[in-house]
Amino acid sequence: MKRPLRLAIVDDYAVVIAGVASFLEEERIDVVETGASLPVVSDVGPGRSAGLSSREAEILALITRGLTNQEISERAHVSPNTIKSYIRSAYRKIGVERRTQAMLWAMENGFLTDTVRTLDPALRLRPAPPAP
Repeated sequence: MKRPLRLAIVDDYAVVIAGVASFLEEERIDVVETGASLPVVSDVGPGRSAGLSSREAEILALITRGLTNQEISERAHVSPNTIKSYIRSAYRKIGVERRTQAMLWAMENGFLTDTVRTLDPALRLRPAPPAP
């Protein structure tokens, strides 16, 4: 019997880490370290009790961090219209109508980041290749 793969996960949100760790556990991959300050708990991600899908929870977490729909779209690699659909669906599930209400709901229900990371703006894009 082969030993399971051991993996470290780093992310700002415990909900993301818990979801990935839960999935990897089924694939015989041991999560040995996480970048969140909270322990990995695979059966409790924020928003689950309200019926949020993992994608809706992810988008709500990004809204809570203050990202615009366009920034969320770029980060999630989906169209702005898809983001709007997820937002509308999440709002219905949590019983809110406005972004500020959604942010307050999210902060009261465990969507705050566990850590704050920054990225040097110079590292966001790869430099253009030199002209031939």
